[in-house]
Amino acid sequence: MRSILKMAPWAMPRALIRRILTSCQLLAREEDKPQSGDPLKEHSLDVCMRQALSRTEASEMSSLRGKIERLEQGLAQSLGIRGVRYDCGCNLERYHDCLRHLDVLTGEEEAKAKLKSLRDRLVVFAPFTGISLEGHVMLFSGDAPSGWLGFLAEMRLHEEQLKLIPLYERALSAVLLGIQIERRQCPEARAYAESLKQVIRAVSEHLRLAESVEDLPRSLRHHHLAVVSSSETPKVSQTGLFLVPNTCPGPDVVDFICRNREVASKRVQRYRQDIQEERQLWRKCLEELDLQRLSKDDSVTPDKMVMALKNLLQSGLKSCRGLSLHITNYWSVPTDGIVCIPWDFHKST
Repeated sequence: MRSILKMAPWAMPRALIRRILTSCQLLAREEDKPQSGDPLKEHSLDVCMRQALSRTEASEMSSLRGKIERLEQGLAQSLGIRGVRYDCGCNLERYHDCLRHLDVLTGEEEAKAKLKSLRDRLVVFAPFTGISLEGHVMLFSGDAPSGWLGFLAEMRLHEEQLKLIPLYERALSAVLLGIQIERRQCPEARAYAESLKQVIRAVSEHLRLAESVEDLPRSLRHHHLAVVSSSETPKVSQTGLFLVPNTCPGPDVVDFICRNREVASKRVQRYRQDIQEERQLWRKCLEELDLQRLSKDDSVTPDKMVMALKNLLQSGLKSCRGLSLHITNYWSVPTDGIVCIPWDFHKST
């Protein structure tokens, strides 16, 4: 043993090193190692449903839901708001914290004047602060209450931009020969208005040149376009929608639309077929599985949702009374009987 220990560690055979460490109880034997669970079983539909049901029945969850309902009712009464909603996933604890912070503000004299601007509004705790295109007041769930008050103090400026958005959309449609403008991913009003102006300016300046106009067809009224953030690239969505970044140069916008008109038309046709089938399967799932709620992430296109709903109906699941199912791209059972499953869950079950 002494001769062995005198050898440099790098010169010892790996098997010999393992035997020495094992004999000194410094390395667990293979048979003593904890066996990890099958990842497919851990992320199976049945497991997620059981976890969700157990959490729905847990007393602490029932207590939390009761607190949330009381806070919602109290805020509606004290602030005169139409309602309040959480739009940052499925975390009930975080939603409760946001409600409590807002409730604390109602008792502060300095905040009361600013909170009056919330009257007759729907308040949404969201991933950003601003006014939504529907006119809802969005408060960033990760912000401090002082940040909310800072926004409410200048909310009037955001509302002015909201009123101008339909005018900007009509102007962009006119510049691009009647193309229909769609809104995507519920952007914040002030930022969206600025994005529209950027694209209008870029395209208008380009089309001042006679040769540029010749590239366009006589009309684009059967096509749809949405202005997206600068982090994206120009592309045609699976639904046939032209997605144009607000920083895209005018020549690139026109060239992109001209080159992809046929692709967009074919995808629109497929989308119309998928959306009809999706609606039928959606109703069937709600009825047969007895779900409380069925929803999906924005990234789940109708063709993917159709596949998910078909596989749900064929999965052998019976009653899921009281559960809410959210179709997305990952497995999760956050709280309160909500189950998040990937649209292609059948591949891992």
